[in-house]
Amino acid sequence: MIRAGTAQRTSERGFTLIEVMVVIVILGILAALVGAPELHEVRRRYQQDFIDNCDAWLGPFAADGTVSLAGRWAILGAAETLSEGVAAGALVKADAGAELQRLIVATVKRR
Repeated sequence: MIRAGTAQRTSERGFTLIEVMVVIVILGILAALVGAPELHEVRRRYQQDFIDNCDAWLGPFAADGTVSLAGRWAILGAAETLSEGVAAGALVKADAGAELQRLIVATVKRR
């Protein structure tokens, strides 16, 4: 018995028109955001905040009291890339965290 307002599922697998349309709309929104100058500006600001604060956070642990600018950018790049790998399911969170920790320690210990 089929109730009013419900659809009967058949043994066939497939997508409804609504499901396909929702996916297309989501992809369109994501495509629009990728090229949005505002998004790039927000990303650039948070990156610069991290770079500015990173030396204050990690400098006291460095032999000469500072972490190089290139080292700070390397840490940021590794953190972003490892996060993307975890989000994509390509990496396990614990492995990514351990690798980032090793990178940070190596960068701070470098002279």
